[in-house]
Amino acid sequence: MDVAQFLKDNSLKNIAKSIKHSTKVVSEMAKQFDDFKLFDPNFSMIICGSYARREATLSSDLDYFFIADDNKTKENIKKNTNYFSTKVSINGVRGPSEGGAFNQIETIDEFINHIGGNSDSNEKFTRRILCLMEGDSIFRKDKHREYVKKIISVYITENTSSHGMATFLLNDLIRYYRTVFVDFEYKTNSAGKAWGIRNIKLLFPRKLMYFSGILVCALTIQRRWEEKREIPEEYLRLSPVERIVRICGTDCLSALSYYDSYLSRMNAEEFREMLEKTSQDRETHSLEFYRIRNDSFHFSMELLNLLRKRFHDTHPIHRYLTI
Repeated sequence: MDVAQFLKDNSLKNIAKSIKHSTKVVSEMAKQFDDFKLFDPNFSMIICGSYARREATLSSDLDYFFIADDNKTKENIKKNTNYFSTKVSINGVRGPSEGGAFNQIETIDEFINHIGGNSDSNEKFTRRILCLMEGDSIFRKDKHREYVKKIISVYITENTSSHGMATFLLNDLIRYYRTVFVDFEYKTNSAGKAWGIRNIKLLFPRKLMYFSGILVCALTIQRRWEEKREIPEEYLRLSPVERIVRICGTDCLSALSYYDSYLSRMNAEEFREMLEKTSQDRETHSLEFYRIRNDSFHFSMELLNLLRKRFHDTHPIHRYLTI
Protein backbone atom coordinates (compact mmCIF):
# COMPACT_ATOMS: atom_id res chain seq x y z
CA MET A 1 0.00 0.00 0.00
CA ASP A 2 1.18 3.52 -0.85
CA VAL A 3 1.31 5.12 2.60
CA ALA A 4 1.40 8.72 1.33
CA GLN A 5 -1.67 8.13 -0.82
CA PHE A 6 -3.46 6.40 2.06
CA LEU A 7 -2.85 9.40 4.32
CA LYS A 8 -4.03 11.81 1.62
CA ASP A 9 -7.13 9.80 0.74
CA ASN A 10 -8.19 9.60 4.38
CA SER A 11 -7.46 13.23 5.35
CA LEU A 12 -4.75 12.30 7.84
CA LYS A 13 -3.15 15.63 7.05
CA ASN A 14 -1.30 16.14 10.33
CA ILE A 15 0.53 12.81 10.02
CA ALA A 16 1.38 13.65 6.40
CA LYS A 17 2.55 17.14 7.38
CA SER A 18 4.77 15.77 10.16
CA ILE A 19 6.30 13.19 7.82
CA LYS A 20 7.10 15.90 5.28
CA HIS A 21 8.63 18.24 7.87
CA SER A 22 10.65 15.51 9.61
CA THR A 23 11.96 14.01 6.38
CA LYS A 24 13.09 17.43 5.15
CA VAL A 25 14.96 18.25 8.38
CA VAL A 26 16.61 14.81 8.61
CA SER A 27 17.67 14.98 4.97
CA GLU A 28 19.17 18.47 5.39
CA MET A 29 20.91 17.41 8.57
CA ALA A 30 22.46 14.34 6.93
CA LYS A 31 24.15 16.58 4.35
CA GLN A 32 26.01 18.35 7.16
CA PHE A 33 28.02 15.19 7.86
CA ASP A 34 29.27 14.39 4.37
CA ASP A 35 32.75 15.71 5.13
CA PHE A 36 33.18 13.32 8.08
CA LYS A 37 32.90 10.15 5.99
CA LEU A 38 36.51 10.45 4.89
CA PHE A 39 37.68 10.59 8.51
CA ASP A 40 36.17 7.39 9.88
CA PRO A 41 33.35 5.51 8.15
CA ASN A 42 33.07 2.70 10.69
CA PHE A 43 30.11 3.86 12.74
CA SER A 44 26.60 5.18 12.47
CA MET A 45 24.88 8.11 14.15
CA ILE A 46 21.49 6.74 15.17
CA ILE A 47 18.56 9.09 15.70
CA CYS A 48 15.46 8.23 17.73
CA GLY A 49 12.36 10.05 18.85
CA SER A 50 9.95 12.15 16.83
CA TYR A 51 12.34 12.93 13.97
CA ALA A 52 13.16 9.26 13.47
CA ARG A 53 9.44 8.36 13.65
CA ARG A 54 8.79 11.13 11.08
CA GLU A 55 6.34 12.95 13.32
CA ALA A 56 8.37 15.89 14.62
CA THR A 57 6.79 19.21 15.43
CA LEU A 58 8.54 22.57 15.23
CA SER A 59 9.55 22.29 18.91
CA SER A 60 10.90 18.71 18.78
CA ASP A 61 14.44 17.95 19.85
CA LEU A 62 16.73 15.32 18.36
CA ASP A 63 17.80 12.26 20.34
CA TYR A 64 20.85 10.48 18.98
CA PHE A 65 23.60 8.06 19.92
CA PHE A 66 26.48 6.30 18.19
CA ILE A 67 27.27 2.67 17.39
CA ALA A 68 30.85 1.92 16.31
CA ASP A 69 32.60 -1.10 14.86
CA ASP A 70 35.36 -1.10 17.46
CA ASN A 71 37.03 0.80 20.30
CA LYS A 72 39.33 2.72 17.95
CA THR A 73 36.37 4.27 16.18
CA LYS A 74 34.64 4.81 19.52
CA GLU A 75 37.58 6.92 20.67
CA ASN A 76 37.52 8.90 17.41
CA ILE A 77 33.87 9.77 18.02
CA LYS A 78 34.62 10.87 21.59
CA LYS A 79 37.24 13.28 20.28
CA ASN A 80 34.70 14.82 17.89
CA THR A 81 31.52 15.08 19.99
CA ASN A 82 31.51 18.89 19.60
CA TYR A 83 31.57 18.43 15.83
CA PHE A 84 28.33 16.42 15.92
CA SER A 85 26.49 18.64 18.39
CA THR A 86 27.46 21.72 16.36
CA LYS A 87 26.23 20.16 13.11
CA VAL A 88 22.89 19.30 14.71
CA SER A 89 22.42 22.81 16.09
CA ILE A 90 23.08 24.39 12.66
CA ASN A 91 19.55 23.34 11.73
CA GLY A 92 18.10 24.98 14.85
CA VAL A 93 17.32 21.61 16.44
CA ARG A 94 18.02 20.89 20.10
CA GLY A 95 20.12 17.82 20.82
CA PRO A 96 19.67 15.30 23.66
CA SER A 97 20.01 16.31 27.29
CA GLU A 98 23.21 15.52 29.12
CA GLY A 99 23.39 12.40 31.27
CA GLY A 100 20.42 10.60 29.72
CA ALA A 101 20.10 7.51 27.56
CA PHE A 102 21.23 9.41 24.46
CA ASN A 103 24.38 11.12 23.17
CA GLN A 104 26.25 7.95 24.14
CA ILE A 105 28.79 5.84 22.23
CA GLU A 106 28.94 2.04 22.16
CA THR A 107 30.64 -0.56 20.03
CA ILE A 108 28.31 -3.04 18.36
CA ASP A 109 29.65 -5.80 20.60
CA GLU A 110 28.84 -3.76 23.71
CA PHE A 111 25.43 -3.07 22.23
CA ILE A 112 24.36 -6.68 21.68
CA ASN A 113 26.29 -8.75 24.23
CA HIS A 114 24.65 -9.86 27.48
CA ILE A 115 21.06 -8.98 26.52
CA GLY A 116 19.04 -9.47 29.70
CA GLY A 117 22.16 -9.75 31.86
CA ASN A 118 23.30 -7.61 34.79
CA SER A 119 25.10 -5.17 32.50
CA ASP A 120 22.02 -4.67 30.33
CA SER A 121 20.94 -1.43 32.00
CA ASN A 122 17.71 0.45 31.36
CA GLU A 123 19.58 2.99 29.25
CA LYS A 124 21.32 0.28 27.23
CA PHE A 125 18.23 -1.71 26.32
CA THR A 126 16.31 1.52 25.72
CA ARG A 127 18.84 2.46 23.03
CA ARG A 128 18.72 -1.06 21.59
CA ILE A 129 14.92 -1.25 21.35
CA LEU A 130 14.61 2.28 19.95
CA CYS A 131 17.36 1.54 17.42
CA LEU A 132 15.22 -1.34 16.18
CA MET A 133 11.70 0.02 16.51
CA GLU A 134 12.08 3.66 15.47
CA GLY A 135 15.76 4.26 14.73
CA ASP A 136 17.09 5.99 11.65
CA SER A 137 20.53 7.30 10.75
CA ILE A 138 21.86 10.65 9.59
CA PHE A 139 25.37 9.25 9.13
CA ARG A 140 26.13 5.94 7.39
CA LYS A 141 22.66 4.44 6.86
CA ASP A 142 24.34 1.33 5.49
CA LYS A 143 26.09 0.82 8.83
CA HIS A 144 22.81 1.33 10.65
CA ARG A 145 21.17 -1.46 8.63
CA GLU A 146 24.19 -3.68 9.23
CA TYR A 147 23.90 -3.12 12.98
CA VAL A 148 20.13 -3.75 12.93
CA LYS A 149 20.71 -7.09 11.22
CA LYS A 150 23.26 -8.03 13.87
CA ILE A 151 20.83 -7.15 16.66
CA ILE A 152 18.05 -9.17 15.06
CA SER A 153 20.42 -12.14 14.66
CA VAL A 154 20.88 -12.19 18.44
CA TYR A 155 17.13 -12.27 19.03
CA ILE A 156 16.45 -14.80 16.25
CA THR A 157 19.01 -17.60 15.94
CA GLU A 158 19.23 -20.84 14.02
CA ASN A 159 17.76 -22.53 17.09
CA THR A 160 14.64 -20.35 17.17
CA SER A 161 11.56 -22.56 16.80
CA SER A 162 9.79 -22.44 13.46
CA HIS A 163 6.46 -23.06 15.17
CA GLY A 164 6.21 -19.97 17.37
CA MET A 165 6.96 -16.29 17.12
CA ALA A 166 10.22 -14.40 17.69
CA THR A 167 9.51 -14.47 21.42
CA PHE A 168 12.96 -13.28 22.58
CA LEU A 169 12.45 -10.06 20.63
CA LEU A 170 8.82 -9.80 21.72
CA ASN A 171 9.67 -10.24 25.40
CA ASP A 172 12.40 -7.58 25.26
CA LEU A 173 9.97 -5.20 23.56
CA ILE A 174 7.42 -5.84 26.31
CA ARG A 175 10.14 -5.32 28.93
CA TYR A 176 11.03 -1.96 27.38
CA TYR A 177 7.41 -0.78 27.26
CA ARG A 178 6.66 -1.70 30.87
CA THR A 179 9.95 -0.18 32.02
CA VAL A 180 9.08 3.13 30.35
CA PHE A 181 5.94 3.34 32.48
CA VAL A 182 7.84 2.49 35.67
CA ASP A 183 10.55 5.03 34.80
CA PHE A 184 7.83 7.63 34.29
CA GLU A 185 6.76 7.21 37.91
CA TYR A 186 10.32 7.64 39.16
CA LYS A 187 11.17 10.59 36.93
CA THR A 188 8.02 12.52 37.79
CA ASN A 189 7.73 11.61 41.48
CA SER A 190 11.38 11.46 42.58
CA ALA A 191 13.40 13.25 39.92
CA GLY A 192 11.09 16.24 39.50
CA LYS A 193 10.59 15.88 35.74
CA ALA A 194 7.60 17.43 33.95
CA TRP A 195 4.52 15.23 34.34
CA GLY A 196 1.92 16.34 31.80
CA ILE A 197 3.83 16.11 28.53
CA ARG A 198 5.52 12.83 29.54
CA ASN A 199 2.14 11.37 30.43
CA ILE A 200 0.63 12.16 27.05
CA LYS A 201 3.69 10.93 25.14
CA LEU A 202 3.38 7.59 26.92
CA LEU A 203 -0.24 7.34 25.82
CA PHE A 204 0.36 8.14 22.15
CA PRO A 205 3.83 7.86 20.48
CA ARG A 206 5.29 5.31 22.94
CA LYS A 207 2.16 3.19 22.62
CA LEU A 208 2.07 3.43 18.82
CA MET A 209 5.71 2.40 18.52
CA TYR A 210 5.15 -0.53 20.89
CA PHE A 211 2.06 -1.64 19.00
CA SER A 212 3.86 -1.51 15.65
CA GLY A 213 6.56 -3.77 17.11
CA ILE A 214 3.95 -6.23 18.38
CA LEU A 215 2.56 -6.50 14.85
CA VAL A 216 6.00 -7.33 13.46
CA CYS A 217 6.62 -10.01 16.09
CA ALA A 218 3.20 -11.55 15.43
CA LEU A 219 4.03 -11.90 11.72
CA THR A 220 6.99 -14.17 12.52
CA ILE A 221 4.85 -17.12 13.60
CA GLN A 222 5.15 -20.39 11.64
CA ARG A 223 8.29 -19.27 9.79
CA ARG A 224 11.74 -20.74 9.49
CA TRP A 225 14.42 -18.82 11.38
CA GLU A 226 15.71 -17.25 8.13
CA GLU A 227 12.24 -15.88 7.35
CA LYS A 228 11.77 -14.79 10.95
CA ARG A 229 14.82 -12.56 10.53
CA GLU A 230 13.69 -11.21 7.16
CA ILE A 231 10.35 -9.97 8.54
CA PRO A 232 11.75 -7.49 11.09
CA GLU A 233 14.56 -6.57 8.69
CA GLU A 234 11.88 -5.50 6.20
CA TYR A 235 9.32 -3.83 8.46
CA LEU A 236 11.68 -2.15 10.92
CA ARG A 237 13.01 -0.02 8.05
CA LEU A 238 9.66 1.79 8.18
CA SER A 239 8.40 4.33 10.68
CA PRO A 240 5.77 3.02 13.15
CA VAL A 241 2.93 4.68 11.23
CA GLU A 242 4.12 3.30 7.88
CA ARG A 243 4.57 -0.14 9.47
CA ILE A 244 1.00 -0.20 10.77
CA VAL A 245 -0.45 0.93 7.44
CA ARG A 246 1.52 -1.70 5.52
CA ILE A 247 0.56 -4.53 7.88
CA CYS A 248 -3.06 -3.61 8.65
CA GLY A 249 -4.21 -1.69 5.58
CA THR A 250 -7.37 0.38 5.78
CA ASP A 251 -8.40 -1.23 9.07
CA CYS A 252 -5.98 1.11 10.87
CA LEU A 253 -7.86 4.28 9.87
CA SER A 254 -9.80 4.69 13.13
CA ALA A 255 -6.69 4.34 15.29
CA LEU A 256 -4.61 6.68 13.11
CA SER A 257 -7.38 9.28 13.16
CA TYR A 258 -6.83 9.64 16.90
CA TYR A 259 -3.09 9.84 16.30
CA ASP A 260 -3.58 12.51 13.65
CA SER A 261 -5.55 14.55 16.19
CA TYR A 262 -2.76 14.10 18.74
CA LEU A 263 -0.17 15.47 16.28
CA SER A 264 -2.43 18.39 15.45
CA ARG A 265 -2.56 19.34 19.13
CA MET A 266 1.18 18.87 19.64
CA ASN A 267 1.85 21.32 16.83
CA ALA A 268 -0.02 24.03 18.75
CA GLU A 269 2.24 26.04 21.06
CA GLU A 270 -0.57 26.82 23.52
CA PHE A 271 -1.35 23.12 23.87
CA ARG A 272 2.26 22.22 24.66
CA GLU A 273 2.42 25.08 27.17
CA MET A 274 -0.69 23.65 28.82
CA LEU A 275 0.97 20.24 29.10
CA GLU A 276 4.11 21.77 30.59
CA LYS A 277 1.98 23.34 33.34
CA THR A 278 0.04 20.13 34.01
CA SER A 279 1.13 18.10 37.03
CA GLN A 280 -0.30 15.19 38.99
CA ASP A 281 -2.31 17.71 40.97
CA ARG A 282 -5.82 17.46 39.54
CA GLU A 283 -6.31 21.18 40.03
CA THR A 284 -3.88 21.70 37.12
CA HIS A 285 -5.88 19.43 34.78
CA SER A 286 -7.63 21.57 32.19
CA LEU A 287 -10.61 20.59 30.08
CA GLU A 288 -8.29 20.14 27.08
CA PHE A 289 -6.09 17.79 29.10
CA TYR A 290 -9.13 15.66 30.03
CA ARG A 291 -10.14 15.60 26.37
CA ILE A 292 -6.82 14.26 25.13
CA ARG A 293 -6.72 11.74 27.98
CA ASN A 294 -10.15 10.56 26.91
CA ASP A 295 -8.94 10.31 23.32
CA SER A 296 -5.99 8.21 24.50
CA PHE A 297 -8.45 5.69 25.96
CA HIS A 298 -10.29 5.40 22.64
CA PHE A 299 -6.94 5.24 20.82
CA SER A 300 -5.97 2.23 22.95
CA MET A 301 -9.30 0.55 22.26
CA GLU A 302 -8.87 1.06 18.53
CA LEU A 303 -5.39 -0.50 18.66
CA LEU A 304 -6.76 -3.51 20.54
CA ASN A 305 -9.55 -3.88 17.96
CA LEU A 306 -6.99 -3.60 15.18
CA LEU A 307 -4.87 -6.39 16.69
CA ARG A 308 -7.93 -8.64 16.87
CA LYS A 309 -8.87 -7.85 13.28
CA ARG A 310 -5.38 -8.55 11.96
CA PHE A 311 -4.71 -11.70 13.99
CA HIS A 312 -7.31 -14.34 14.81
CA ASP A 313 -8.23 -15.00 18.44
CA THR A 314 -6.26 -18.25 18.28
CA HIS A 315 -3.03 -16.43 17.41
CA PRO A 316 -0.62 -16.70 20.39
CA ILE A 317 0.18 -12.98 20.31
CA HIS A 318 -2.96 -12.36 22.38
CA ARG A 319 -1.88 -14.85 25.04
CA TYR A 320 1.67 -13.52 25.18
CA LEU A 321 0.43 -10.03 25.94
CA THR A 322 -1.66 -11.16 28.91
CA ILE A 323 -0.10 -14.23 30.62
